[in-house]
Order: sequence, then C-alpha cells, then structure tokens
Amino acid sequence: MKRPILYLLVPFALGIVSSALFKASPAYTFSLTALFLLVSILSIKKNLLSHTALYIAVFLFGILYYQNSIILPGDHISRFASDTPVKVSLQGVISDDPIVSFTSYHKSKTSFVLNVDSVKEGGSWRESRGLIDVGLYARVKEPLHFGQKIIIEGIISKPVGLKNPGLFDYTKYLAIKDIYARFRVKEGDAVEIVSDRISNPVKAVAYRLRNWMRTVMDKHFEAPYSGFIKAIMIGDRTDLRYSLNNDFIKTGTIHAIAISGLNVGLIAAIFLGALALFRLPKKISLVLVACIMILYTFIAGSSPPIVRAVIIFIVFVAGYLIDRESEMLNSLAFTAFIMLLASPKELFDPSFQLSFISIASMIIFMPKINSFLGIDMIKRNSFWGKSRLYILSAVSVSIAAWLGTWPIVAFYFNIISPVALIANLVVVPALFLLTAASFIFLLADILSEFLAGIVAHGISAFCGTIFTVNHFLAGFPFAYIRVAAPSPEFMIIYYAAISLIVMPPRVEFGKLKLRRAGMLILMLLFFNGLVWSDALAIKDGLLKITFLDVGQGDSALVELPGGENVLIDAGSGGDEESFDAARSVVAPYLWNKKINKLDAVIVTHFHEDHLGGIIYILENFKVDRVMDSGASCEKSVIFDKYQRAVKTKKIRHEIMREGDAINFNGGTIFVLNPEKNKEIADCNENSLVLKIHYRTFDALFCGDASGYALERMTDKYGNFLGSDIIKIPHHGGNVGSEAAVKNFFDASGAKIAVISVAKMNKYRAPSQKTLKALTDSNPIIYKTKDNGTVIVSVNKESYDAKPYLEDN
Repeated sequence: MKRPILYLLVPFALGIVSSALFKASPAYTFSLTALFLLVSILSIKKNLLSHTALYIAVFLFGILYYQNSIILPGDHISRFASDTPVKVSLQGVISDDPIVSFTSYHKSKTSFVLNVDSVKEGGSWRESRGLIDVGLYARVKEPLHFGQKIIIEGIISKPVGLKNPGLFDYTKYLAIKDIYARFRVKEGDAVEIVSDRISNPVKAVAYRLRNWMRTVMDKHFEAPYSGFIKAIMIGDRTDLRYSLNNDFIKTGTIHAIAISGLNVGLIAAIFLGALALFRLPKKISLVLVACIMILYTFIAGSSPPIVRAVIIFIVFVAGYLIDRESEMLNSLAFTAFIMLLASPKELFDPSFQLSFISIASMIIFMPKINSFLGIDMIKRNSFWGKSRLYILSAVSVSIAAWLGTWPIVAFYFNIISPVALIANLVVVPALFLLTAASFIFLLADILSEFLAGIVAHGISAFCGTIFTVNHFLAGFPFAYIRVAAPSPEFMIIYYAAISLIVMPPRVEFGKLKLRRAGMLILMLLFFNGLVWSDALAIKDGLLKITFLDVGQGDSALVELPGGENVLIDAGSGGDEESFDAARSVVAPYLWNKKINKLDAVIVTHFHEDHLGGIIYILENFKVDRVMDSGASCEKSVIFDKYQRAVKTKKIRHEIMREGDAINFNGGTIFVLNPEKNKEIADCNENSLVLKIHYRTFDALFCGDASGYALERMTDKYGNFLGSDIIKIPHHGGNVGSEAAVKNFFDASGAKIAVISVAKMNKYRAPSQKTLKALTDSNPIIYKTKDNGTVIVSVNKESYDAKPYLEDN
C-alpha cells in the first residue's frame, strides 16, 4: 500500500463531516466501529474485505471522535456565558500575542485569548477552564504580553454573530478555535497582572521578536506599506487596508498576504540559501532551518495555515534525515491526520481546506501539466532555456493550484479569478524578493537606523509597484467573476472528474474493473444533470421578502413575481476600514441567489445604518435605478459617497414621496411617507414608508419613521395601514408617545412583526415601550438579533414566514 495514511485520512474526514451534519448514538457508533475493526482483523488475508471493513471502521471512528470533541466539561467557562451579559472576574493566562487596534470611534482596543483557570461570580472564586475571546477597552498600567497571569473584571456573554443562511457565522468560526464565550473589559473595570512567569520560553522569545519586528516596521514604513509588510512577515493584518486586500482577492493572489505554505516555503528557501554560503552539510542546514521555522511559527502568530505548513516541512525534513524518500502525498495526508486528531473541527476551517487542497493539487496535477507543456524537454544549458523553464514551471504551479482551489474559493468568497493564472506569475516572484528584502531590512535596523531607513524606502517603492500592477490586473475585463457558492453535489462531481486526470486508464479492485473513460462519461452526465436542472428551474412567480440580519441596521430583499429584484436599504457601511453589512452579508447573499443585477435599490433615509452598505452594492452590482425621498436632512461623508456612486455609475435616480407607487405583476408598492411637498428637519421623520400589496397579502416597511410621521399616517390612512407583516420602525426603539405608537400598530393589525436590530446595541433597542405596544396587538415577533434572517414566501392564497432560527 503506497499511501496508507491517505487511504485512512479520507474515511476519517468523511466521518467528521457526517458527524457534523447528522447526530448518531455514541454507543451504537462505538459498537459498529469495534465490529468492523474486528472484521478487518479477522479477514486480514482477504485484502478487499479487510480493507473495506477497516475504512468503514475509520469512518465511524471519525464520527465518534468529532462528537467527543464538541462535548464541553461541566466547569467550562462557556457555562457562565448567556445571551444576557453578566459581570464577572476571570483569572487566567494570556495564551497568544495581544493585538492593539483602534475601533471605528478611535478608541484603543487590545484583543487576546485568555486561558481561564477560575471565575468569580457573586463574591466567590470557582475553578473553571477553557479559552475566552477578550476585548480590552480599558487602560492598563503595563503592556500585556503572552504568558502573563492576570485577573480581569468585565462582561461575559455568548459570542455575537450575524445569522444568515449560507453566510459566514462568527460564532461557528470561534467554535472551530475552541472559543465559546467572549469577554469585554470597559474603562473603569479592573485589570491586575498576577504573575509574569512564563511557562513556554520559546513562545515568549518568539512573541518578543514579533513585537520588536512590529515596532520597527511601524517606525520605518508608512501606510499602506506598513500594514502590507506586517501581514506578509508576521501575519498581523490589523493595519492592512481593505482596498488593498480586495485587489489581491480579485486577482486570486490573496495567499500572498495570508501567512501560509507559500510564505513558509519562501522563508525556508531564503534561510537554506543563506546557510549554503557557509557550506554546511545539507542535513545540518535542514535541521537548523526546521528549528528556525518552529520559532517563526510563533513569530507569525501561530495561525493554523503556518502551523500546517511548518509541520509539512518538518515531515519532509525528517524523511530526508533518515534517508527515506518521502511520498509527498502520503506525508501531506499524515500532516492533515495529525492536525485533525489534535482538533477535528479544523476540517471546517476554510484555510485548512485551501492549504491542503492547493498543495495536494500541485503534487497530483503538476506532472501531467508539465508533460503537456513539454517542460521535461526544455534544454537547461542556456539563459533562454532556464528562463523558459522558470516561466513554464510557474505556469504549471499556478494552473495546478487553481484547478484544486477555485471551487472552495468560490464557495467561501463568491469569486472566480481567471486572471490568477497571470497574476501569480508576477506576485509570487515579487513576494520572494520582498520577503528577502524585509529580512535584510530587519538586519539593517540592528546595525544602523539610517541604513534601515534607506532599505525601507526601497521596499516601499517596490511594494507600490506590486500594488499598481495587481490593481491593473484586477481591472482587466473578466479578471474575476462573481458567482453563487457551488453546491456540495457540484463540488463532489468536480473533484471526482478532475481526479480522473491522474487515474490509470483501468483500475481493478478485486473482481471490480473500472475504466477511466466510462467513469468520465458518468461524471459528465451527472454534471450536465446539475447544470440543466438549475438552468431549467421554473421560477414560482410569487412574491418573496427576505429580512436580512445585518446587525444594527436594516436591509430587505424583495423578489417580485415578474422576476424583478428590489433591495430596500443595505445596513451600515461606506467606510472600507469598518464593518460593511453589504460587503459581509447583503452582497454574498445576493450572489448565492445568482442575483448580479438589481432592478431597483430603495434607500429609506440617509442614516448610515441604512445607507452605508448601499455604496458597496452600487459599486458591485448592475443597478437599474435608485430611489430615495430626496430629503438630504443630514450632510455626511457617507451621503456624499452615495451621490458620487450614483453619478459615476450613471444610475437612474428617482425621488419618491407620498402618493407615488410602483406597479408590478399582480401588485403595487405604495409610498406613504414623507409628505409630498414638505421638508422636515428630522431625518427619521423623512423615512420612506412603503406598503407592498400583492393579491391578498400586505407588508408595511416603516424605515425609521417616528413621532409626527406615525401620527400623520395613522390619521390619514387608518385601515389602509392594515398589513400581514410589519417591519417595525427604528429597530424597535423609542419612536414617539406610547399612545401614538400603539395606535399605529393597532391600525396595521399585523400578524407578524420583524425587528431588525443588533444583539448588543448602544441604543438598547428594542425598547420596552415599543415591545409593550406590540404585545397589546399580539403579533408573532421576530428579532433578527435572535432569529436571524426572516424569509416571507407569499403564494396565491396565503403566506409563510420562516426565521433562520426558531429560538435562540
């Protein structure tokens, strides 16, 4: 058996996936595992039966192993966390390198992970354990660093994440890292350093070097170069600009600024080249570089991709030291198996998947691609021959990695980057030179600050060139394509089909004989079935409304019966360095629904939590027309960006006021507010209030309307406000007198109320007064902070409202 670990890894990983999707009885699974393992041992002389039983046993073991990994002990720190924040004190050890950043409101924030050993609640200390994500917004007397034992006082709660189907879930992301609670320390809360004694001196040295490198880079480089250099050298992406990061995503070269196997390979090559100058034996050089890479793992923040890459490097070095040629695919599988045994949840980390699949793709496909490109036939005794060899080898690497990773990139990032095949030929060699130059810069700083400044100036100029070229490539027609996340069925068929490239023409499993041509035809038939079933899918021709969870803000997608798509608001955003609801939620949701064009975008009013995300939508989607009230009650940077985007994209702009209407197939969108020829200073009062009428169904969208606007509409429209569903105004906050709010809700008579609100918001919305007024009219209340996305489907005679989470 040439690749024993690989053959065990596959069923083990499949078991982990199955366990995450379906619950199974641990006792039943354990019994089956033991049974199949026994069958495998007893039938060891019968290869096919023994191997089949063994793989089934390993698959079942994967199910058991994952189930065990998600069981938390009774004294785990997450047991103290709930949706309601509670004030407690924690004692524990800082387990990583604290990162200092600044919030959108320019307040210092120190982030780190605390390994808890005890918790104090209600006056007494109790033993506890587990990791917790800490955000420190208070000043401390001394800088915090790895290994310190501290006592901190603050608020503990469950992690807060947005809840939208098919999109990034921050809570699940933290769970992969074994973090199930968050802790926030505000100004005035106590922070006490108990001990500076460090149990891991290697890690402590590495983090000191990391902080020194960060300080030196901040001193000699200006933005955006400092953020870029810190990202590629120490994995600190705190100051990396979004626009820069976005260009690398578009060109498929994001691996260049995400510390990963590429960086490890480049740094190992640099140190091996430097040690070669001392004429050391290769085995000694490899051992020294392996030790350096272990230290560098901690310097780079011990991120999972770099840990994986260093483990792979060490496995290869170990194989060379014992004079045993390493079977690369088996070594890669061994590394993956070890990491999954350490933490099976890592399998669901996108970086884990991309790391291993990209390397496996290069190992598997490069020989075939090299043969196709005729690389083995190139004469290497001339400059042109060597140049051609380098270029074609780089092309081979790029094609092989792209073949393996594009479906995963498309699944997580909704993008395919054909230009990556060209961009990598530029970026990868440039990254090698930049990494080498950065080490020279660090050495220069030790010798002379003046010399370091000169080197830094040269590096900045080189970075500028890389940014310019990459931005130019990102602007190519069809350089990147926004797509829906591929289905699991598509990905299975795709990977099965491309695996046939390296499969022998004929494979025999005992009496079972498989021909590559026949299997390829079968895969193509399955693939065609998927494509045509999607293409021929009949639209139901009915109305659908999706209230998205965008945190503290509003956004709703309205899919009209005629196939038109209307977006009402897009949450907060507009500042590339801050959270953008459209970038993180609205746009990915639209792409996953194969929506790249919007027939209309409606802005209810110009507050940032409604307007901000619209800018990203206008820049990344084809929009036929934009509608708003025209009431520019507040001038702001976001409003100016919005106006520029509309003009730059030459989008039709329409002003809507009371009495206007949009007709669609089977229904009408009525505008109820603001008044036709009246300007009100308050921006919320000028909110567009819309009523969607379709057959026997009505939905009322209230924006942030409040006070006078609610009273006026109640008096003027009365029973016309009657609706099945109401989007509560102003996120359920205080919107006027108790009587006025109650009268408005009573007039609407809605059976379902949707409140778009963040879990923890400074406005403490929804208010008890608003909830009381709602309760009196007795609708079903869905809050996005608890229920996530709410999807309303309207058929000819009735409607159905489904929240993403029934209860939280």
